Amino acid sequence: MEKMISLEKKEIIANVFPEYQAIIDISKSNINNFDYEIVKYEALLRSKYNNKILYPNELLNNKKIDNNEFTKQMFIKVLKDIKNYKINVSFNINVSDIQNKELRHFIFSKINNKINKNSNKKIAEYLTFEFVEEEEISKSENKDIVKIFIDKIHELGGQIALDDFGKGYATIGPLIEFDFDIIKFDEILVKDFIKSPIKYYLLNTLIDMFNKLGKKMVAEYIEEIKEFNAAKFIGCDYGQGYCIAKPQKIENYLNNKINRECKDKRD
Repeated sequence: MEKMISLEKKEIIANVFPEYQAIIDISKSNINNFDYEIVKYEALLRSKYNNKILYPNELLNNKKIDNNEFTKQMFIKVLKDIKNYKINVSFNINVSDIQNKELRHFIFSKINNKINKNSNKKIAEYLTFEFVEEEEISKSENKDIVKIFIDKIHELGGQIALDDFGKGYATIGPLIEFDFDIIKFDEILVKDFIKSPIKYYLLNTLIDMFNKLGKKMVAEYIEEIKEFNAAKFIGCDYGQGYCIAKPQKIENYLNNKINRECKDKRD
């Protein structure tokens, strides 16, 4: 039985691969005809086992496998795509990843390398590290290592994003304590915001505040064309969601075969 579990674990880790969801510049994009100005792609964790695609909920809740192993293997695959296609990528990271000294230094060493021998540009300049556990980074015992990680990424030329802003009740704390370059608005703020005066004016106020602080903002979960247009109207920098692009292979973007799904329009 133990041998079987070991083989299953080995195969799942070896088969890790990213799917990419485009993040576009709202002001420079026309959603009606796929005329996108893509600024970066969020890399989303996937794997395969027994001819079945496995998604984050299945993978990260698998007690047989340390999540750090998924992060390392995913990072290796994403690095390969960055080098091959010169794409900007937003990579999900959590506190347990950066607490792992070996993994932390592995990331630092890899992104300090040049993209290729003919360029002075470092791999770090193509990367945004996206913190996905707001509550964890705010805990007092984690603050020092989070600050060290953020400072090092900035020193190497990378960026830092805060995911799911607005999801919890302690969102303001991380903004004060950590130097984020990008703020990603959570579904609770974005979903149906054009139907809710409270959400609309709250987003409008937040956008004004983050503009003054020099932060870029991403409206996630854009599922309708009218949501995209409204996000553009109130001045959000970037957009992401199924109506722009579903998670998919990077080749789809490169070959102009983008798969999307808008609730208010059939493609």
